[in-house]
Amino acid sequence: MTEDITVNSSTTYPIALMALASLTAFGMSPTLRGEDHPRSHYSAAMHGVINATSQGEATFGAVPPAGQAPAVFSLELGAYSEQGSVLFTMKDGSRPTAGTYHVSDDRDAVHALIVTGAPSKPTGVFHANSGTLTITSSTATSITGSFVLDATGFLADSPDDEGRAMDVTGDFMADGK
Repeated sequence: MTEDITVNSSTTYPIALMALASLTAFGMSPTLRGEDHPRSHYSAAMHGVINATSQGEATFGAVPPAGQAPAVFSLELGAYSEQGSVLFTMKDGSRPTAGTYHVSDDRDAVHALIVTGAPSKPTGVFHANSGTLTITSSTATSITGSFVLDATGFLADSPDDEGRAMDVTGDFMADGK
């Protein structure tokens, strides 16, 4: 049995807020804690309705079940970046092994959410319709890889126009939480 899910600004805003809360749920960033050189990093190029680059720290970990929501695995890229962030979630809560993962809206696929702008003043929210997440190395303390995403969403100044397109490519080295 399949289930059709429609994403619009009334559903995307709560999803974006939950994603942003998840990005900060595991404590302050290494930079905010006073560490000069965090080991983790990510960089991304965004092309389409927004043309920009983004970089920042990268972390991963399991998010425990809450209420009726199951456990998920999250890979958080740029949670504290002033340019934007990318959040990947996987359904079962397990750390992925090396390999290439399909990103889409399908229930069992990897999901990706892109938030442009600073955490305190996002300029847009986009969800990946298709793409890949490639994990080249995966240990309990570190995950390395790259991604290519085709996304649609809206800009903060025109939330009713949800069909804005953007391509995002990037790479990362993430620390476990």
